[in-house]
Amino acid sequence: MSSKYRTFDGSCNNPVRSSWGQALTGFKRLLHPRYADGIEEPRKSVLPKPLPSARVVSMQLTDNVDKPDDKKTIALAAWSQFLHHDLVHIPVRKTIHTNQPIRCCDVSGYNLAPRHVHPNCMPISVPRDDPIFKEDKNRNAITCMEYTRPVTTFRGDCTFGAAEQMNQATHFLDGSHIYGSNSRDAAALREKTGGLLKTSTIENEEHLPLATSPTDKCLVESDKEACFNTGDIRSNMHPWLTGLHSLWVREHNRIARTLANLNPDWNSDRLYHEARRIVVAELQHITYKQWLPALTGKSFDEMYDSYDTGYNSDIDPTVTNSFATAAFHFVNTLFDQDIELVDAVNNVVAERLRDNYFKPELITVKGGLEKLLRGMVTQKSQNSDLNYDDDLRHHWLGGLDVLAIDIQRGRDHGLPGYVQYRTLCGLPHATDFQQLSDVIPQQTVDKLSKLYDRAVDIDLVVGMMAETPLPGSLLGTTATCLIKEQLWRTRSGDRYFYTHSEAGSFSKRQLAELRRSSLAALLCDNAGVQRVQRDVFNTPSDSNPVVSCEEIKRVNLEAWQNPSQQPDILTRTNNWLKNKVASAGNTTKTNISGIKALSQRTCMRKYERGRGEKGLVRPPVAALG
Repeated sequence: MSSKYRTFDGSCNNPVRSSWGQALTGFKRLLHPRYADGIEEPRKSVLPKPLPSARVVSMQLTDNVDKPDDKKTIALAAWSQFLHHDLVHIPVRKTIHTNQPIRCCDVSGYNLAPRHVHPNCMPISVPRDDPIFKEDKNRNAITCMEYTRPVTTFRGDCTFGAAEQMNQATHFLDGSHIYGSNSRDAAALREKTGGLLKTSTIENEEHLPLATSPTDKCLVESDKEACFNTGDIRSNMHPWLTGLHSLWVREHNRIARTLANLNPDWNSDRLYHEARRIVVAELQHITYKQWLPALTGKSFDEMYDSYDTGYNSDIDPTVTNSFATAAFHFVNTLFDQDIELVDAVNNVVAERLRDNYFKPELITVKGGLEKLLRGMVTQKSQNSDLNYDDDLRHHWLGGLDVLAIDIQRGRDHGLPGYVQYRTLCGLPHATDFQQLSDVIPQQTVDKLSKLYDRAVDIDLVVGMMAETPLPGSLLGTTATCLIKEQLWRTRSGDRYFYTHSEAGSFSKRQLAELRRSSLAALLCDNAGVQRVQRDVFNTPSDSNPVVSCEEIKRVNLEAWQNPSQQPDILTRTNNWLKNKVASAGNTTKTNISGIKALSQRTCMRKYERGRGEKGLVRPPVAALG
């Protein structure tokens, strides 16, 4: 329990409840499930009768209107999905003998005959007059959309009861999608020397390692086409996601190489685990201190003003089913139909999103990753609302509707309706549709009343996305509530969270350096970017100007150098002054406040190193000020 490093599967994080947060365990519930039979049959209307088709709800409520958000970049959307994949991976059931996907519709898009329908199928019904999938001169009508039910697992308290879905990822923000959620996958992604992660070289550039069977993991026609291997099979889903995975693997290897130079006596295992530990801390810092404020309009301290955010062994970090299945799926409204590739002189080329699902070819061309990442931090995201791009409504992963899938999954998981969750989150309980107009526009309320028989029937993801965003936020009240609750437990229930003073804690100097990390710095260090705005989740502006990478704060990895390898204080001071003069344009003016800050840090480091020596006491704060 005193290990400095996390396990790969998330086990033994809690000193008493070793399975809390572990991969391959079930989600938890904020509200009791609402299965039709109380056990596993998907939720129905309260009347009771079947709920409206998820595809019909999607088509009646959503539009394809281009509404870019002038303040947010695609990086916000990509990071949101990247974060979700770290915390959530819901495996679907497969055939027992071949381990192949279960087919729930025939190859022409028709419903299968009842005798051929697998018991784990829950296909989405598509009406024959669907404007996209109706019959035309080129094809017959498509009436069936694939949906296979997920794997369930035992309940956390080992009792019989309603079905609980399994999370294949760890429940921690720990980079499990980068490193793998078990020791076997983690070992397969490692090099044997230098503490490095495996990579491939394409066009003389460092990329993710290539998958051995591309046709199994990507929508490519032959095994000669590129497809990448990471800790998460979804990393190839679209180029933005693949780009972030590539960025973090490069960051891990950059850190490992730097640590090897600073500490030549460290072996490969220590270099790997220390680099992983730093990467996870950077990921956590960027999420809570930069991404969360960009999403909600509130800083972390404002968001959690009345919360105890230290480690608490009584806090269960397990991801909630409502968070995994609904709350975080706001991200799908933020994506645009175009992927903008931007070169070093800001020339822009756009590629269609629909043509690049599970096809990472854009990244493998010379300079492709750098162009993709530049575009990611300059291209505007779409507004968070009920506008879904047609590439997501009709062509997601080759012909699916992403919102219809989200709706169907919520019913499959037995999630109670939106009204129950809004009440849980402090809004007035609504017994009829008109009472929803306090947070949902009247026009949308009218549409909902025509689709659902009762207000309590409204699906969580639908009602959540229909809410008017809070001031300065991309999210409404209910989504904010569910995400805030989960991220608090993700932090407070994680013994290894980077700010906690627990096993594996960072020193004060190391923690101060980690607080300098940012996604902008990662781009500067690993993507060939020369200029970028400091806050890449927000578009460039007068208050967020594009600056040289030399002006972007970086984590100084010398804080991880063993004392025996560190230069003496005079050498460090001399090097610091040289760097300060160089960054000021070779001027000879000395930055007094900088020297004062250095003196403070030096004094504190001497104290930290000398604790326990006779006669040494901590200097009073006033003496440092």
